Amino acid sequence: MNVIAVDDEAYALAELRGAIEEALPGACPLCFSSGEEALAYAGETAVDVAFLDIRLQGPDGLSLAKALKDLKPD
Repeated sequence: MNVIAVDDEAYALAELRGAIEEALPGACPLCFSSGEEALAYAGETAVDVAFLDIRLQGPDGLSLAKALKDLKPD
């Protein structure tokens, strides 16, 4: 399972990573500090689950969610 986490605050991103690893043992989430980085990654690699901060620098989390969904509608 390919899991990503996106948050522009380093502390929050580290907490999110820990929560994901605890909830999904064996998961190794890739973490991004910007929506642009996450979207570039998702354009090249299929993402199964994305945990997104709503308030991000640049495109917000809701816009990023839509863009990710547009890349992989299923």
